Amino acid sequence: MKNNLDFVIKRRPKSFRRRKDIKVTETSDPKQMLNKYLCQDIRSVTHESFIDHDTGDTQIVTRTNIEYQASNGPLDATEVSRLQFLYTTVDGIQPAKVSDERLPPCQLEEFSSTPVIILKVHYNNEDYTYAVRASSFFDAIDMVLDYGSLYCDMQDSVYITSIKTLGCPIYGDQDKEELNAEIRKELTDNEQKVNPNWYSYYKATGTINYYDAEIGKQKTDHATVVVLGNEAHSVEAAVLDYLISRFDGIVDTCDYNLHVDKISPIAIDWLVPDSYVQQWYKAKKADQESEQADDSRS
Repeated sequence: MKNNLDFVIKRRPKSFRRRKDIKVTETSDPKQMLNKYLCQDIRSVTHESFIDHDTGDTQIVTRTNIEYQASNGPLDATEVSRLQFLYTTVDGIQPAKVSDERLPPCQLEEFSSTPVIILKVHYNNEDYTYAVRASSFFDAIDMVLDYGSLYCDMQDSVYITSIKTLGCPIYGDQDKEELNAEIRKELTDNEQKVNPNWYSYYKATGTINYYDAEIGKQKTDHATVVVLGNEAHSVEAAVLDYLISRFDGIVDTCDYNLHVDKISPIAIDWLVPDSYVQQWYKAKKADQESEQADDSRS
């Protein structure tokens, strides 16, 4: 809402403040909310159990619902009356967070999916680019520090110079440097002095054209992916393999045409393997459960 920028500038305080400097009270008594501002939506949390018919185990599902949305103004008597009704009728409703002045709802959330995160890291007087599938930037940094220091000769002072999401998947889980090490070994064993085709990562966009019988029209879909290859035909073959897997519901039911539109190199030095990511998250969960158990005993 850039049209509100002038208003924003006018209302900026002249003194230094932080969000944590605004006093926030947590309460389940609606009467204490009168003329206060809601700092975030009021939610309810419930737990439901069901039996997994495949394993026979009882599974617990946690459901979170928004029961009352935070507004820009203070809570008046009518709104407090509504909240009074909610707090007496809704199971699992959480305490409200209120303040004497408006604190716009702003909460950092983890990614809803698991994207590929790209980190540029400086160490050993060199710049390296790491790619890792992680649920948050914080996890990505911790994972790269673990993996890099133990497996990629990362040492001494380490600086994260940039971090971003890739915006497209990486197809496959092969290690570029392992494949290149095999090429170097073969050249050394055979005493060859040729210039080999080294494995690198490429970002490619592909297109599928097909006839959609349900709507009676020709349709076109696109997909972008990062693949590993060392020759033009191997890169193109990898992209086509990805497109077939990406559009498996289409290629199995109708005639189609696949083609690669664009291929360009992308700088990735190290891809943290999915197997490592899965074990890392498993270990993190175990650590959290252990800490919670220790807290409950103390």
